[in-house]
Amino acid sequence: MESKLWTKDYTLLTVTTILSAIGGEAITFPLSLLVFDETGSPFLSAIIFVASFAPDIILAVLIAPLVEKWNKKKLIIVLDTLLLVLYLFLAVYMYFLSFNYMIMLLFTLITSTISIIYSLAYQAWLPDIIPVGFEQKGNAVGSTIYPFITMAMAPLSAWAYKNLGIANIFFFVAGLLAISIVLEAQIKCHKAKTEDEQVPSWRSAFSAYKNDLVEGVHYFRSIKGLRNIGVYMGVTNGCSAGITQMTQYYFQTHPVLNVIMLGTLKTAQMLGRVIGGVLQYRFEIPPQKRFAFTKLVYLLYDSIDTILLFLPFPAMLGLKFTTGGLGTSSAIIRSTAYQNFLPRNMRARVASINSLLFSVGMATFYLLSGLLAEYLSYRTVAVGFGVFQLIAMYLLIIRPGKDNRVIYEADRTLAADACE
Repeated sequence: MESKLWTKDYTLLTVTTILSAIGGEAITFPLSLLVFDETGSPFLSAIIFVASFAPDIILAVLIAPLVEKWNKKKLIIVLDTLLLVLYLFLAVYMYFLSFNYMIMLLFTLITSTISIIYSLAYQAWLPDIIPVGFEQKGNAVGSTIYPFITMAMAPLSAWAYKNLGIANIFFFVAGLLAISIVLEAQIKCHKAKTEDEQVPSWRSAFSAYKNDLVEGVHYFRSIKGLRNIGVYMGVTNGCSAGITQMTQYYFQTHPVLNVIMLGTLKTAQMLGRVIGGVLQYRFEIPPQKRFAFTKLVYLLYDSIDTILLFLPFPAMLGLKFTTGGLGTSSAIIRSTAYQNFLPRNMRARVASINSLLFSVGMATFYLLSGLLAEYLSYRTVAVGFGVFQLIAMYLLIIRPGKDNRVIYEADRTLAADACE
């Protein structure tokens, strides 16, 4: 058993995660600005966003049993290579040609399909690389990376969008993917294949796949806590995404506020997340206190979402900083609890169901927010979504507390569950 967190494999995976975060933030924010600037329509912008989650809804649960059996390292390298080719293609296209809504929609669907498979493989592989006993610290590092990168990249990506152009940003992301592929190839840790992990022959593949799929769904349905948390995360993330879009449109159309200030707002939230992640790395919350802490975070987060657009900009900055720190802390606790509670052969399947619920929530509320924003003020839509997620929090998290507590208080004790 490893006696430290920062093994060679964990370090390499962390570096590739950093590169992925830089690339994702470098392109995601500018793309959302580009689509709204080119179309001027919240609804058309929402369709692009929903398209990014459509593959999750259709494929996540269906592909998970196969991901469980495939070599995670090889799969991730292949997927990154495909993304590299796609980003290079779109970089060249945007360099020589102009914006095309349908091309952007198709690109979103293809890259999102690749990304959902990548995400499932990554979530199934990561617990094998984190040494036993370092789960909360390992998850704290991962959860801190994205906020830290977003904090640094939000204003930079807004600046790059205005000054460098979208084509050069695509070239930059392609370069980061090339570096990631080289580093991923150096990672040694992966479980040796057993008879159960061999990809079945085509003759028996459908039967084995169907059994794995049914087993995963039955397992998820049989545990009330998993169901409650999964549905709530779908609702609250969907509502929060809708509120985030209303915030973007509000800033883009406000006579005083602008996209640089919007980037600063994101930076404040991500700074809070970085600090929250550092605190989780340094100080571990005892299992018996995790659930109470989580409930408090959800209450504060949802309440702040509800009133955010009615506040002056300095107050927005302060509250986004606060929710960033609390949100990262609860996310780390939830990830640690899942990894401790779930058996190894169920991680990808449960992750796929959570991804499905997350994607359905994101797609539904984001599309609904875009539609409502055609007729209502951005602030009115934000308030409605904020109230709805507060109601969901009470019904799915607070009331069935006994069922949910079992998940949050789980401990991982089997050393054989990690790579030696």
